[in-house]
This record gives sequence, structure tokens and C-alpha cells, in this order.
Amino acid sequence: MKRLWIGALAMLLAAAEPAYAPTLEPEPGWATADQMAKAVEAAKKKGRILCLLWDWHESYWRTTAKRYMRNRSLGGMVKVLVYVSQRPPRDMETVMDQVEEPDGGTPVLYFADPEDLVILAFVQSDSRNDKVSDVANLAKKVYAWRNSTRKEVAKAGKLAESGRFKAARKIYEDVVKEDVGNTVLVHKTWDAVVAADEVNGFYFPEVPAEINNLETKAEKRLHEAEECFDKGEHEKARDLIEPMVKDGADLEAVKKAAELLKKVEEKIKSGR
Repeated sequence: MKRLWIGALAMLLAAAEPAYAPTLEPEPGWATADQMAKAVEAAKKKGRILCLLWDWHESYWRTTAKRYMRNRSLGGMVKVLVYVSQRPPRDMETVMDQVEEPDGGTPVLYFADPEDLVILAFVQSDSRNDKVSDVANLAKKVYAWRNSTRKEVAKAGKLAESGRFKAARKIYEDVVKEDVGNTVLVHKTWDAVVAADEVNGFYFPEVPAEINNLETKAEKRLHEAEECFDKGEHEKARDLIEPMVKDGADLEAVKKAAELLKKVEEKIKSGR
């Protein structure tokens, strides 16, 4: 998802904007571009979505922008109004660069995760208020899912480190499936038609690599157990491979670990 920034064009158009266009002021509860850094930090601290409105200072679209700002579905978000006539703050550019706009129309709304400024949803210009509400609710859903899924990914990492590769894989595969589903939904917020089999997950792109790394981690754990066995450290070898075998992942290293575990248990049983 990539947006070509049209800031230079926006500045030229702003310079040509007639002086009698009505002034767009932020609604109560809305910050402005010069407060962006504080807004991002506040959103992180409070665990709230970052909502960014992009429009002209002197605007013929003032009524639409006001309607967007007053939409109750944005309640609880940290909201910032940024004017097209000025170069957007770096944090907003980071969000905007993830979307390729179909045109330069304004006003537009962006919803982002404040932790990494990854976009959660997008409202194109001239959208009806009910669509704004729908997209805001989707952003809330994706944000909550990202927060809970971060914990699941961390859990999977700990399972893998303990030798439970099958359990870790199950979590990772669920994350990939959910990620693709949410990627499709978020694309649809700016009318981009994509299918699940045509896209990779946007929100946890590192997870497929973690799945591929499970075999390597299993081989490393097996190798450590083999070294322990050769040194006569049988209990230590058992502690390394027993979780792998009980977990039962369909990995070559796990099959070899099952064979080694039999030898280890024989040594422990015989007291040698």
C-alpha cells in the first residue's frame, strides 16, 4: 500500500484558493498539526487510535470536514486536523504513504495505530457519515485485534523457545489467516478490490518467516540435546527434547528427537 505524496501540488492549489473561502477550524477535542508529536504520544499512553483529518484551511469542503469531525464514532480517539496548505508532519506522512489515493480530493480521514503508525482504515473524500462510522468501527476492530495478536505472537515465540513447535505453529498460522482477512477489509475502505489469495498479511508481515524458522529452531534444540547426550548429561538432554516429542510437531528434527529420547530414557533408567 503506497501513496504518492501530493504536498507540492497541494501547496500550489492552496496559494490559488480564493481568499473568501470559509475558514476551517478544529472542532473541540481536535488537535492541530503543530501538536502532532504530543498527540501521538498521548495516543500511545492511553491506548487509543490516532485519527487524522486532511483538509484545506480555507475550504469549500468545510461542511464535510465539520461533519467528519463531529462524527460520534470518532469518540475516544486522539484526533488531529492537518491543513493541506502546509507540509504534513512526518508522522502523518508515514501514515499517508501507506495509501495510494485515487485522486487528490479532500477532506480525507486516516486511522492509525499510534505504536508504529500503521494505517488501520481510510475514508475517502465526500464519504457519507454512515460510511465514516463504519470505517471508524472497522479501525477499532483492527486496532483491538492488533493489540491482542501482539500478545499471541509473543506467546508463540515463548512456546517455540520451550520446544513446543506445533503449538507455536498453530498460533502463527491463525495470525497469518486473520492478518490476510483484515488486510482485505482495510483495503476495501478506500475501494481497492483485493482477494485473500492475492495479498500477504499487512499487519504482521514477520510471522510467515517465524513459521519457516520453526524447523531451524527444532534442529538447533535437537543438536543441543545430542551434545548433552554425548557428554553424558542425560537429564539435560531429556529436558530439551521431551517437550518437542510430547508436542508432536510434524518436523524432521522432532522425529529424530523421539528416537534420541528413547536412548536417553534407557541411559537414565540404567543409571549410566
